[in-house]
Amino acid sequence: MGIIFAFVMFAAKRHSSGDMPPGLAVFLGTVAVIALIIAVAYQTIQNEKRKQQQAERDKWNNRQYLAWQTRIQQLGRIDPVPCDLMLKQGEECLYVAHNVTLYEVRAVRRSTHTFGSVPLGKTGIRIGQGTSTSRSTDEWTPIASGELYVTTKQLFFDGDMQDRKIPLAKIATIKADYSAIEVSSETRQKSMIFMDCNGQIVRDAVQLALQA
Repeated sequence: MGIIFAFVMFAAKRHSSGDMPPGLAVFLGTVAVIALIIAVAYQTIQNEKRKQQQAERDKWNNRQYLAWQTRIQQLGRIDPVPCDLMLKQGEECLYVAHNVTLYEVRAVRRSTHTFGSVPLGKTGIRIGQGTSTSRSTDEWTPIASGELYVTTKQLFFDGDMQDRKIPLAKIATIKADYSAIEVSSETRQKSMIFMDCNGQIVRDAVQLALQA
């Protein structure tokens, strides 16, 4: 998109200065419009592909969750799993999720540009100089990637850039789906989202640990 925009800006400036014949300006404007249509179509295809991949991951995670539930019903408890954490006495690891991404809300500043009116040939494309404005908004931002552990005492995220330790007793709310979980803690003002983990297993493991 940025390349197409730069191309149209270049053509508009050349045309407005009289350095470009009207016929060539119309041709270049038409090429830019076609390129824009192709770019939008490509982006649409990529979005649909990502949706399909996410749907497949959700199906796999749901099958994994159902198998996990069945095993708990058969055993009457959660089987502890090995982990790299230095566990306290009496603490057991109940679940480990790998390649998890932590998202938190961060202030992001974005600039917008309002364009003026410069005709490009007879194509009806109008583009040119204008004014810029900047504003800050809160957005979910990836903070770190790593492993998410659920133990009988804590929810611990061991990330490549940052870690998070949440005692189970301090968890206020948990919202889970097939591939993510949002956690709010009494000790933090803002929630955390852990992406690419089986959120349903994490939620149930925390609830079972609290009930034990």
